[in-house]
Amino acid sequence: MGDGGETGGNRRERFWRVIGRVAIASYLLVAFVLALAIPLGGAPDEPAHLAYVGSIAAHGRLPMLAELGTVDAQGRVCTPEAQQPPLYYVLMAPVHLLASGNPRWVFAGGRLMSIIMCLLAVLLARRAVRTLMPDRPDVVALGTVFACTFNTYCYIAGTLNNEALAILLVATGLYFSARVLVAEEPLRPMAILGVVLGLGLLTKLTTSVLIGPIVAAGLGVAMRSEGHRERALEAAKLLGVAFGAALIVAGWWYVRNLMVHGHLAQRADYRPLYYSIYDFIALPELSAALMCANAEELLRSIWAPNWLMRPPVPPSVVWTAHMVGGRADLDQPFLTLRPLIPLLVVGWGVVRAWRDRTEAGLSGRQRWFFGGLVAAGVVLLTGIEIQMLYVDSHIYLFAGRYLPVLLPGLGMAMGLGMMSLTPKIWRRRVAVGVLVVTVLYCLWVTQRVAVMHGGTHF
Repeated sequence: MGDGGETGGNRRERFWRVIGRVAIASYLLVAFVLALAIPLGGAPDEPAHLAYVGSIAAHGRLPMLAELGTVDAQGRVCTPEAQQPPLYYVLMAPVHLLASGNPRWVFAGGRLMSIIMCLLAVLLARRAVRTLMPDRPDVVALGTVFACTFNTYCYIAGTLNNEALAILLVATGLYFSARVLVAEEPLRPMAILGVVLGLGLLTKLTTSVLIGPIVAAGLGVAMRSEGHRERALEAAKLLGVAFGAALIVAGWWYVRNLMVHGHLAQRADYRPLYYSIYDFIALPELSAALMCANAEELLRSIWAPNWLMRPPVPPSVVWTAHMVGGRADLDQPFLTLRPLIPLLVVGWGVVRAWRDRTEAGLSGRQRWFFGGLVAAGVVLLTGIEIQMLYVDSHIYLFAGRYLPVLLPGLGMAMGLGMMSLTPKIWRRRVAVGVLVVTVLYCLWVTQRVAVMHGGTHF
């Protein structure tokens, strides 16, 4: 009986490993197809990123914030991406040097690096969940399926973009937040988590989403202490170590910006919808409509790079148009609302697992981890909304490009939600069905994007 049970367990483990490997293979296929199909410099901001890399590699200095492709009187490179922190571009400089500055090969090397970074991010997100849920290979495998078949994620992976390093660092942060929650001595992984946040803030501001998992991990550990005072002291110590490490690693960059530019983060564009909180409050219907429109664009962009594909007009845009006295007709509302269906289904599954106090539900550590993921999503959504309202209204046109930093984590949460709703005897069949549907859909969207870009360009 023991041998038979062990053999059955091995077969189940092998099945879930195969599901995960097929998902990863599909990601690699799609990412490489997109990397070959997108014209050189044809992805969003690629020429500007290349100019930044060239400034670091060829001149050993930061570029100026000005129009793309220009050079100032002192021969300094000018690019709108000069607003970005420098870490990604420093790491890309050796690729530029090895390619002797040839744009064709710099793009090839940069896109290959993006594919590898985004693959490592998925593997780290898997490892984070496995660390906390070693007895749930089904959740890990199905989470991998979702993470690998988000079209926006695959698209960013096939481009030269500092987003790839941001994605990798956020996934690394998720892994170390899991390590903090299971460690007997959590201070060291908490310090590493702070360093990861610091490196993220030297890459892209979207990595600030790690604040959610850091706070959740610190509080999760502190809650094990006896007494309110001891809990408060433990939380203060852990969070102080994490945020102190982040400040040491990244603080100098923002101090430098303050001294050179007069503010912590310089901006290439300033095109706000509102100039103060009072303007926002004065028109509550319009403000709510604009925020809903932006959130809806983010929702749809999870499964497709909508800034490229010109999707139908969403309901919230119709609402916004009516608020300002304009006109817009609702076009194919099902296509607009379709992404909401799987998110609501798996979201209910996560809530159900969260509330279940039996062995089938989430443990305390697992709740803190997935709570940190939710907090990260709130930070990201809030940041994007604030950027659109008070910094650059054009963000609405490409809001989905800010999502990939959290998509590996979202995929893992969706895996948990789906498996929580599925009876054990059906889990393998459901996993195969989800794998087939998501991979086929991902390939279909990829084919559309490739045709739109005009085929192979290398």
